[in-house]
Amino acid sequence: METELAFETTNSITADMVEGLLKSNDIAFERRTFGAGVHMSMLFGRSDNAGIRIFVSKDDAGKARGILAGAGYAKEN
Repeated sequence: METELAFETTNSITADMVEGLLKSNDIAFERRTFGAGVHMSMLFGRSDNAGIRIFVSKDDAGKARGILAGAGYAKEN
């Protein structure tokens, strides 16, 4: 499956809410984390220092962006 970046943030709670919106609209997504915060979250459960990118299929990218924009989650990157 070819994917496209739908949303990027450093706030894990925001990422969770975005994922909830996508899931409730039957849009499959993939969460990818990067940065030093990834290791901190493995040790302590959660870290707001990690970069989080949420990818969706190219076919769903337009729909996902529309849903996220309508909910006030413009692409943060």
